[in-house]
Amino acid sequence: MVGRKTFVTLALATLLVLVFASAATAARLGEQRGPDHINGGGGRDIIHADKYGNDRDIVNGGAGNDVIHVDDGDTKDKVNGGSGDYDTCYVDSVSEVVGTTCEDMRIKGGGKREKERAIRRFT
Repeated sequence: MVGRKTFVTLALATLLVLVFASAATAARLGEQRGPDHINGGGGRDIIHADKYGNDRDIVNGGAGNDVIHVDDGDTKDKVNGGSGDYDTCYVDSVSEVVGTTCEDMRIKGGGKREKERAIRRFT
């Protein structure tokens, strides 16, 4: 009887490790219609808040090196790359980025003037 209890306990422990390990790795997150508030986790997240425009999405990347898309055709969104070492943010305007949290900022359709604003902001 002791052998069966040990086996069941080990099987349950293995299952729990797999469930929680998958939660600690990278996440793929997306938006719904209307305004969203999306928070990434501790791993490398890929967050898409670029499907629906004309809404105000607030996106926080979290601790990992994230890739965040808020380039949905409006400039109402706010993005915070988080505490990762290298976050990439796809935006419609520099004004969507909170602070200096996006180490690599990609501006959709941004002309020369918009790109100069981005450079001045980080120097």
